[in-house]
Amino acid sequence: YIDTPDFLLARERMALRIRKEGRQWVQTLKVSTSNPLDRIEHNEVLGVGRNDVPQWDINLHDSHEAGKYLNKMFTKKQLQTLQFCFKTDIWRRKCIVKNRVGTVEFALDIGTITASRGAELIASNVQELEIELKDGDSVAVLNHAKAFIKRFKAFIDTQSKSARGFLLARGLDFLPPVRAKPISLKSSVGSAQAKSQLLYSCLDQILSNQSILNASPADYSEYLHQLRVGLRRLKVLLKYLSKQGIALNDESLNNFKIVFDALGQYRDGNYVSSVLNPILRSLGGPEIKISSIENLMNPSHISQANPFQLLLVDVMLLEFSSPYPHGVEIEGRIINQSSAPFKKVIFKHLESTFHFLSSQNSRFAELH
Repeated sequence: YIDTPDFLLARERMALRIRKEGRQWVQTLKVSTSNPLDRIEHNEVLGVGRNDVPQWDINLHDSHEAGKYLNKMFTKKQLQTLQFCFKTDIWRRKCIVKNRVGTVEFALDIGTITASRGAELIASNVQELEIELKDGDSVAVLNHAKAFIKRFKAFIDTQSKSARGFLLARGLDFLPPVRAKPISLKSSVGSAQAKSQLLYSCLDQILSNQSILNASPADYSEYLHQLRVGLRRLKVLLKYLSKQGIALNDESLNNFKIVFDALGQYRDGNYVSSVLNPILRSLGGPEIKISSIENLMNPSHISQANPFQLLLVDVMLLEFSSPYPHGVEIEGRIINQSSAPFKKVIFKHLESTFHFLSSQNSRFAELH
Protein backbone atom coordinates (compact mmCIF):
# COMPACT_ATOMS: atom_id res chain seq x y z
CA TYR A 1 0.00 0.00 0.00
CA ILE A 2 1.31 3.41 -1.04
CA ASP A 3 0.71 6.79 0.60
CA THR A 4 2.50 10.02 1.49
CA PRO A 5 4.58 10.17 4.71
CA ASP A 6 1.67 11.93 6.46
CA PHE A 7 -0.96 9.59 4.94
CA LEU A 8 -2.82 12.17 2.87
CA LEU A 9 -4.62 9.51 0.82
CA ALA A 10 -5.85 7.62 3.87
CA ARG A 11 -7.12 10.86 5.44
CA GLU A 12 -9.28 11.39 2.33
CA ARG A 13 -10.48 7.76 2.46
CA MET A 14 -8.48 6.75 -0.60
CA ALA A 15 -6.08 3.85 -1.14
CA LEU A 16 -3.36 3.09 -3.70
CA ARG A 17 -2.22 -0.52 -3.83
CA ILE A 18 0.00 -2.87 -5.85
CA ARG A 19 -0.99 -6.53 -5.56
CA LYS A 20 0.18 -9.76 -7.15
CA GLU A 21 -2.76 -11.65 -8.61
CA GLY A 22 -1.55 -14.96 -10.00
CA ARG A 23 1.36 -13.98 -12.28
CA GLN A 24 0.17 -10.39 -12.74
CA TRP A 25 1.05 -7.28 -10.75
CA VAL A 26 -2.03 -5.04 -10.58
CA GLN A 27 -2.11 -1.41 -9.43
CA THR A 28 -5.43 -0.32 -7.88
CA LEU A 29 -6.73 3.11 -6.87
CA LYS A 30 -9.78 3.14 -4.57
CA VAL A 31 -11.90 6.16 -3.64
CA SER A 32 -14.65 6.07 -1.01
CA THR A 33 -18.06 7.54 -1.82
CA SER A 34 -20.88 8.93 0.31
CA ASN A 35 -22.33 5.41 0.34
CA PRO A 36 -20.39 3.58 3.09
CA LEU A 37 -20.72 0.28 1.20
CA ASP A 38 -19.68 1.58 -2.22
CA ARG A 39 -16.43 2.81 -3.72
CA ILE A 40 -14.86 3.90 -7.00
CA GLU A 41 -12.10 1.52 -8.10
CA HIS A 42 -9.68 1.46 -11.03
CA ASN A 43 -7.23 -1.36 -11.85
CA GLU A 44 -4.22 -1.34 -14.19
CA VAL A 45 -1.84 -4.25 -14.93
CA LEU A 46 1.81 -3.26 -14.33
CA GLY A 47 3.49 -6.42 -15.54
CA VAL A 48 3.50 -10.21 -15.70
CA GLY A 49 5.82 -12.89 -14.31
CA ARG A 50 8.27 -10.85 -12.26
CA ASN A 51 8.88 -11.60 -8.57
CA ASP A 52 10.03 -8.17 -7.39
CA VAL A 53 7.45 -5.45 -6.77
CA PRO A 54 7.28 -3.08 -9.79
CA GLN A 55 7.38 0.70 -9.55
CA TRP A 56 3.95 2.29 -9.36
CA ASP A 57 2.72 4.79 -11.94
CA ILE A 58 0.08 7.14 -10.58
CA ASN A 59 -0.57 8.58 -14.07
CA LEU A 60 -2.20 5.31 -15.17
CA HIS A 61 -5.39 6.42 -13.42
CA ASP A 62 -5.60 9.91 -14.96
CA SER A 63 -8.41 9.11 -17.43
CA HIS A 64 -10.57 7.34 -14.83
CA GLU A 65 -12.88 9.14 -12.39
CA ALA A 66 -10.83 7.79 -9.48
CA GLY A 67 -7.68 9.37 -10.91
CA LYS A 68 -9.46 12.63 -11.67
CA TYR A 69 -10.60 12.83 -8.06
CA LEU A 70 -7.05 12.09 -6.86
CA ASN A 71 -5.62 14.90 -9.01
CA LYS A 72 -8.36 17.24 -7.83
CA MET A 73 -7.54 16.61 -4.17
CA PHE A 74 -3.73 16.68 -4.33
CA THR A 75 -1.02 18.62 -6.12
CA LYS A 76 1.68 16.97 -8.23
CA LYS A 77 4.19 17.99 -5.56
CA GLN A 78 2.24 16.16 -2.87
CA LEU A 79 1.96 13.02 -5.01
CA GLN A 80 5.72 13.03 -5.63
CA THR A 81 6.19 12.09 -1.95
CA LEU A 82 4.33 8.76 -2.32
CA GLN A 83 6.08 5.79 -0.72
CA PHE A 84 5.41 2.23 0.44
CA CYS A 85 3.74 2.48 3.87
CA PHE A 86 2.61 -1.01 4.83
CA LYS A 87 1.91 -4.38 3.24
CA THR A 88 -0.52 -7.26 3.48
CA ASP A 89 0.21 -10.96 3.07
CA ILE A 90 -3.15 -12.58 2.42
CA TRP A 91 -4.27 -16.09 1.48
CA ARG A 92 -7.51 -15.64 -0.46
CA ARG A 93 -10.11 -18.23 -1.42
CA LYS A 94 -12.73 -16.96 -3.87
CA CYS A 95 -16.12 -18.23 -4.92
CA ILE A 96 -18.54 -16.78 -7.49
CA VAL A 97 -22.26 -17.12 -6.78
CA LYS A 98 -24.93 -16.19 -9.32
CA ASN A 99 -28.64 -15.70 -8.79
CA ARG A 100 -31.48 -13.96 -10.58
CA VAL A 101 -30.56 -10.46 -9.34
CA GLY A 102 -26.77 -10.47 -9.67
CA THR A 103 -23.35 -12.10 -9.50
CA VAL A 104 -21.55 -11.95 -6.17
CA GLU A 105 -17.95 -12.80 -5.27
CA PHE A 106 -17.20 -14.24 -1.84
CA ALA A 107 -13.55 -13.83 -0.81
CA LEU A 108 -12.24 -15.42 2.37
CA ASP A 109 -9.08 -13.54 3.43
CA ILE A 110 -6.69 -14.90 6.05
CA GLY A 111 -3.26 -13.37 6.67
CA THR A 112 -1.46 -10.38 8.15
CA ILE A 113 -0.98 -6.64 7.76
CA THR A 114 2.58 -5.49 8.47
CA ALA A 115 3.91 -1.96 9.01
CA SER A 116 7.19 -0.43 10.17
CA ARG A 117 7.17 1.61 13.33
CA GLY A 118 10.68 2.97 13.63
CA ALA A 119 13.01 -0.03 13.46
CA GLU A 120 10.25 -2.40 14.58
CA LEU A 121 7.87 -4.39 12.38
CA ILE A 122 4.31 -4.55 13.73
CA ALA A 123 1.81 -7.13 12.45
CA SER A 124 -1.95 -7.50 12.76
CA ASN A 125 -3.97 -10.59 11.84
CA VAL A 126 -6.68 -10.56 9.17
CA GLN A 127 -9.59 -12.99 9.07
CA GLU A 128 -12.60 -11.77 7.12
CA LEU A 129 -15.10 -12.59 4.42
CA GLU A 130 -15.65 -9.97 1.73
CA ILE A 131 -18.85 -9.96 -0.31
CA GLU A 132 -18.50 -7.96 -3.52
CA LEU A 133 -20.99 -7.31 -6.31
CA LYS A 134 -19.49 -8.26 -9.68
CA ASP A 135 -22.58 -7.76 -11.82
CA GLY A 136 -26.25 -6.94 -11.41
CA ASP A 137 -28.28 -5.44 -8.56
CA SER A 138 -26.74 -4.39 -5.23
CA VAL A 139 -29.63 -6.14 -3.49
CA ALA A 140 -27.82 -9.42 -4.28
CA VAL A 141 -24.97 -8.51 -1.90
CA LEU A 142 -27.35 -7.53 0.89
CA ASN A 143 -29.43 -10.69 0.50
CA HIS A 144 -26.30 -12.86 0.75
CA ALA A 145 -25.09 -10.86 3.77
CA LYS A 146 -28.45 -11.41 5.44
CA ALA A 147 -28.22 -15.16 4.85
CA PHE A 148 -24.72 -15.31 6.37
CA ILE A 149 -25.82 -13.32 9.42
CA LYS A 150 -28.74 -15.65 10.03
CA ARG A 151 -26.82 -18.89 9.47
CA PHE A 152 -23.37 -18.14 10.90
CA LYS A 153 -24.04 -15.19 13.25
CA ALA A 154 -21.67 -13.06 11.16
CA PHE A 155 -21.47 -9.31 11.73
CA ILE A 156 -20.66 -6.38 9.47
CA ASP A 157 -17.29 -4.63 9.64
CA THR A 158 -16.70 -1.69 7.30
CA GLN A 159 -13.02 -1.23 8.22
CA SER A 160 -10.92 -1.89 5.13
CA LYS A 161 -7.43 -3.41 5.12
CA SER A 162 -6.05 -0.05 4.00
CA ALA A 163 -7.68 1.67 7.00
CA ARG A 164 -6.29 -0.97 9.36
CA GLY A 165 -2.84 -0.63 7.80
CA PHE A 166 -3.00 3.14 8.26
CA LEU A 167 -3.76 2.65 11.96
CA LEU A 168 -0.98 0.10 12.34
CA ALA A 169 1.58 2.37 10.67
CA ARG A 170 0.51 5.30 12.86
CA GLY A 171 0.62 3.25 16.06
CA LEU A 172 -3.13 3.62 16.64
CA ASP A 173 -5.60 0.97 17.74
CA PHE A 174 -8.77 2.54 16.36
CA LEU A 175 -9.97 5.53 14.37
CA PRO A 176 -11.72 8.29 16.36
CA PRO A 177 -15.49 7.98 16.85
CA VAL A 178 -17.42 9.10 13.77
CA ARG A 179 -19.76 12.02 14.41
CA ALA A 180 -22.63 13.28 12.29
CA LYS A 181 -21.52 15.38 9.32
CA PRO A 182 -23.45 18.21 7.64
CA ILE A 183 -25.57 17.05 4.70
CA SER A 184 -25.98 19.07 1.51
CA LEU A 185 -28.94 18.33 -0.74
CA LYS A 186 -27.97 20.95 -3.34
CA SER A 187 -26.72 18.30 -5.77
CA SER A 188 -29.74 16.02 -5.22
CA VAL A 189 -32.10 16.37 -8.18
CA GLY A 190 -35.03 14.46 -6.72
CA SER A 191 -36.47 12.79 -3.66
CA ALA A 192 -34.82 9.42 -4.45
CA GLN A 193 -31.31 10.92 -4.41
CA ALA A 194 -32.11 13.00 -1.34
CA LYS A 195 -33.37 9.89 0.44
CA SER A 196 -30.13 8.07 -0.43
CA GLN A 197 -27.96 10.94 0.83
CA LEU A 198 -29.81 11.02 4.15
CA LEU A 199 -29.62 7.24 4.54
CA TYR A 200 -25.89 7.22 3.69
CA SER A 201 -25.23 9.89 6.30
CA CYS A 202 -26.94 7.89 9.04
CA LEU A 203 -25.34 4.61 7.93
CA ASP A 204 -21.85 6.10 7.81
CA GLN A 205 -22.08 7.11 11.47
CA ILE A 206 -23.76 3.87 12.54
CA LEU A 207 -21.59 1.39 10.61
CA SER A 208 -18.29 3.09 11.46
CA ASN A 209 -18.94 3.19 15.21
CA GLN A 210 -20.48 -0.28 15.45
CA SER A 211 -17.47 -1.73 13.59
CA ILE A 212 -15.18 -0.36 16.32
CA LEU A 213 -17.57 -1.36 19.09
CA ASN A 214 -17.61 -4.92 17.75
CA ALA A 215 -13.83 -5.06 18.29
CA SER A 216 -14.40 -4.50 22.05
CA PRO A 217 -12.11 -1.47 22.62
CA ALA A 218 -11.10 -0.76 26.22
CA ASP A 219 -12.57 2.76 26.06
CA TYR A 220 -15.81 2.33 24.14
CA SER A 221 -18.02 5.02 25.71
CA GLU A 222 -17.79 7.61 22.91
CA TYR A 223 -18.22 4.97 20.17
CA LEU A 224 -21.34 3.77 21.97
CA HIS A 225 -22.60 7.35 22.33
CA GLN A 226 -22.04 8.20 18.65
CA LEU A 227 -23.63 4.91 17.58
CA ARG A 228 -26.76 5.87 19.52
CA VAL A 229 -26.69 9.38 18.02
CA GLY A 230 -26.62 7.79 14.56
CA LEU A 231 -29.51 5.49 15.48
CA ARG A 232 -31.49 8.44 16.83
CA ARG A 233 -30.94 10.34 13.56
CA LEU A 234 -32.04 7.25 11.65
CA LYS A 235 -35.15 6.99 13.82
CA VAL A 236 -36.16 10.53 12.84
CA LEU A 237 -35.44 9.83 9.16
CA LEU A 238 -37.56 6.65 9.24
CA LYS A 239 -40.46 8.65 10.64
CA TYR A 240 -40.46 10.96 7.62
CA LEU A 241 -39.75 8.22 5.08
CA SER A 242 -42.80 6.35 6.35
CA LYS A 243 -44.91 9.30 5.16
CA GLN A 244 -43.67 8.45 1.65
CA GLY A 245 -44.52 4.78 1.92
CA ILE A 246 -40.93 3.71 2.71
CA ALA A 247 -40.69 1.81 5.96
CA LEU A 248 -39.10 -1.11 7.79
CA ASN A 249 -41.23 -4.17 8.48
CA ASP A 250 -42.67 -4.77 11.95
CA GLU A 251 -39.93 -7.25 12.92
CA SER A 252 -37.17 -4.76 12.04
CA LEU A 253 -38.93 -1.93 13.89
CA ASN A 254 -39.20 -4.15 16.96
CA ASN A 255 -35.49 -5.03 16.67
CA PHE A 256 -34.71 -1.32 16.43
CA LYS A 257 -36.53 -0.61 19.70
CA ILE A 258 -34.93 -3.55 21.54
CA VAL A 259 -31.39 -2.67 20.42
CA PHE A 260 -31.77 1.07 21.01
CA ASP A 261 -33.13 0.51 24.53
CA ALA A 262 -30.41 -2.04 25.38
CA LEU A 263 -27.61 0.25 24.17
CA GLY A 264 -29.23 3.18 26.00
CA GLN A 265 -29.34 1.26 29.26
CA TYR A 266 -25.66 0.46 28.93
CA ARG A 267 -24.80 4.03 27.92
CA ASP A 268 -26.65 5.44 30.94
CA GLY A 269 -24.94 3.03 33.32
CA ASN A 270 -21.53 3.72 31.83
CA TYR A 271 -21.96 7.50 31.99
CA VAL A 272 -23.17 7.47 35.58
CA SER A 273 -20.43 5.13 36.86
CA SER A 274 -17.51 6.60 34.91
CA VAL A 275 -18.41 10.33 34.79
CA LEU A 276 -21.10 11.44 37.23
CA ASN A 277 -20.31 9.32 40.30
CA PRO A 278 -16.59 10.25 40.39
CA ILE A 279 -17.59 13.94 40.31
CA LEU A 280 -20.17 13.42 43.06
CA ARG A 281 -17.65 11.54 45.23
CA SER A 282 -15.06 14.29 44.77
CA LEU A 283 -17.61 16.81 46.05
CA GLY A 284 -18.57 14.64 49.01
CA GLY A 285 -21.99 13.86 47.60
CA PRO A 286 -23.91 10.59 47.38
CA GLU A 287 -23.51 8.25 44.43
CA ILE A 288 -26.33 7.62 41.99
CA LYS A 289 -27.48 4.02 42.32
CA ILE A 290 -28.67 2.34 39.12
CA SER A 291 -28.40 -1.14 37.67
CA SER A 292 -24.79 -2.27 37.77
CA ILE A 293 -23.07 -2.38 34.39
CA GLU A 294 -21.68 -5.78 35.35
CA ASN A 295 -25.24 -7.12 35.21
CA LEU A 296 -25.81 -5.80 31.68
CA MET A 297 -24.85 -7.38 28.37
CA ASN A 298 -21.59 -5.97 26.99
CA PRO A 299 -22.39 -3.44 24.23
CA SER A 300 -20.27 -5.37 21.71
CA HIS A 301 -22.50 -8.39 22.30
CA ILE A 302 -25.52 -6.23 21.56
CA SER A 303 -24.06 -4.75 18.36
CA GLN A 304 -22.75 -8.13 17.11
CA ALA A 305 -26.01 -9.99 17.77
CA ASN A 306 -28.31 -11.06 14.94
CA PRO A 307 -31.17 -8.62 15.68
CA PHE A 308 -28.95 -5.56 15.22
CA GLN A 309 -27.01 -6.92 12.23
CA LEU A 310 -30.20 -7.92 10.42
CA LEU A 311 -31.62 -4.48 11.18
CA LEU A 312 -28.58 -2.86 9.52
CA VAL A 313 -29.14 -4.88 6.33
CA ASP A 314 -32.84 -3.98 6.28
CA VAL A 315 -31.94 -0.29 6.61
CA MET A 316 -29.50 -0.60 3.68
CA LEU A 317 -32.26 -2.23 1.62
CA LEU A 318 -34.42 0.89 2.11
CA GLU A 319 -32.31 2.59 -0.55
CA PHE A 320 -33.99 0.35 -3.11
CA SER A 321 -37.52 0.97 -1.80
CA SER A 322 -39.74 3.13 -3.98
CA PRO A 323 -42.17 5.73 -2.62
CA TYR A 324 -45.76 5.98 -3.75
CA PRO A 325 -45.67 6.17 -7.58
CA HIS A 326 -47.83 9.26 -8.02
CA GLY A 327 -46.84 11.33 -5.04
CA VAL A 328 -47.43 11.46 -1.31
CA GLU A 329 -50.00 13.35 0.72
CA ILE A 330 -48.52 15.49 3.48
CA GLU A 331 -50.95 17.52 5.58
CA GLY A 332 -53.60 17.44 2.85
CA ARG A 333 -51.29 18.42 -0.01
CA ILE A 334 -50.03 16.08 -2.75
CA ILE A 335 -46.26 16.30 -3.23
CA ASN A 336 -45.17 15.14 -6.70
CA GLN A 337 -42.02 13.04 -6.25
CA SER A 338 -40.48 14.16 -9.53
CA SER A 339 -40.93 17.91 -9.12
CA ALA A 340 -41.02 18.91 -5.44
CA PRO A 341 -37.61 19.28 -3.80
CA PHE A 342 -37.37 16.78 -0.98
CA LYS A 343 -35.60 19.27 1.24
CA LYS A 344 -38.62 21.60 1.27
CA VAL A 345 -40.64 18.83 2.87
CA ILE A 346 -37.92 18.36 5.48
CA PHE A 347 -37.69 22.10 6.19
CA LYS A 348 -41.46 22.28 6.64
CA HIS A 349 -41.47 19.51 9.22
CA LEU A 350 -38.45 20.94 11.04
CA GLU A 351 -40.10 24.34 11.19
CA SER A 352 -43.30 22.80 12.52
CA THR A 353 -41.35 20.93 15.22
CA PHE A 354 -39.45 24.10 16.16
CA HIS A 355 -42.67 26.10 16.57
CA PHE A 356 -44.15 23.33 18.74
CA LEU A 357 -41.09 23.31 21.01
CA SER A 358 -41.15 27.11 21.24
CA SER A 359 -44.82 27.08 22.22
CA GLN A 360 -44.09 24.62 25.04
CA ASN A 361 -41.09 26.54 26.39
CA SER A 362 -43.07 28.27 29.15
CA ARG A 363 -44.20 24.86 30.46
CA PHE A 364 -40.70 23.38 30.54
CA ALA A 365 -40.72 22.70 34.32
CA GLU A 366 -44.01 20.78 34.02
CA LEU A 367 -43.00 18.55 31.10
CA HIS A 368 -41.92 14.97 31.76
